[in-house]
Amino acid sequence: RPHSQKYAFVYADAILFKVHRGHVVTSNSLLVAIGIDPNGRREVLGFDIGDSESKASWMDFFSELKQRGLTNVDMFVSDAHCGLKDAITTQFQGSLWQRCQFHFSNDCTSILALKDRKEVANRLKDLFNA
Repeated sequence: RPHSQKYAFVYADAILFKVHRGHVVTSNSLLVAIGIDPNGRREVLGFDIGDSESKASWMDFFSELKQRGLTNVDMFVSDAHCGLKDAITTQFQGSLWQRCQFHFSNDCTSILALKDRKEVANRLKDLFNA
């Protein structure tokens, strides 16, 4: 469907999974974009299967969304995957980018001793909810 409205935020992510084709197993990515309009309403803007989470896969995905009218995005939120960030920068000049809280929190706590992870995770949640 066409996208003609402004989106305050677009969340973009990929889910990696294995696909059986005959006797061969390959890795694929389900690319997903979810938009949030200025009123806070969420909607799935699009999804596609990519051969990987590469810049080329994200470029193709975003090109298709742009052909359907997605142009006015204030901020993208995603993990820090290089291919995704590069595609956002190339396809949506002027849109801001922010690392998602989930991935940021996981990266922060993964380098800590096990005994400290829960406390730091709870403090991060408090910070994000402030």
